[in-house]
Amino acid sequence: MTASGAIITASATSDPDLFWALKGGGNNFGIVTKFTLAAYKAPKVSAGLAIHTEADVDKYITALADFANHHEEIDSGAGGIFVLLVIPGKPETQAVQQGVTVMVRTVQIGDVVNPAVFENFTSLPHVFSQYTVSSLAQYVEPLDSAYQAGR
Repeated sequence: MTASGAIITASATSDPDLFWALKGGGNNFGIVTKFTLAAYKAPKVSAGLAIHTEADVDKYITALADFANHHEEIDSGAGGIFVLLVIPGKPETQAVQQGVTVMVRTVQIGDVVNPAVFENFTSLPHVFSQYTVSSLAQYVEPLDSAYQAGR
């Protein structure tokens, strides 16, 4: 519903700006009363997790910008959770170390460990990495939490 009270249907071809905003804007662009979802068969997914240090932030931002700028060329079965975590200075007794940490959690439909679509990220130096092939249910299980709004 618009500010004037008109009920509209936003899609990629009808009101594309609103459609774009609703896909990533959280709850600030209107009330969605119906949506159509396309489902893809995904018996196996290739999942990855890598953690990088502050020294590689510039390379990470470049890789992320490249990934975002070429999204139309990227396989629709690929996606990720990309995190740049800044922890301000804390007292020496604090368990969490201050600084910047980068985390990349990737997923790609298929059974190829470490797929090429994420090469910009996997080629970065890392302090931890893990790449596996599993079912989609096994991949999302550890992501499920009480803090759903964070996703």
